[in-house]
Amino acid sequence: MAVTAADGRAVWVFAVPLAAAPVVAALPLDAAPGGATALTVVLEEVTAQRVAVPVWRTRPVTQLGQTPLVPAGEGISVHLTATEGAVPLG
Repeated sequence: MAVTAADGRAVWVFAVPLAAAPVVAALPLDAAPGGATALTVVLEEVTAQRVAVPVWRTRPVTQLGQTPLVPAGEGISVHLTATEGAVPLG
């Protein structure tokens, strides 16, 4: 499990580099479920050394031109799993 920093990004550095970029699954844990917002996580960087995932929080759009997603901020837990892939890097 990784936890987001102030910018809403969580980073998982592998203890030992892998031979190739892994197949990754990420699931954010909302500590306050049932509210008017939800969490979304995307894979931003996947290498043989690390995974970086930004977490976004939805927000109600009250006027045209507003962005419906904002960085989730610090302290969001993200459950990450990595399985060795079949495609070597390089």
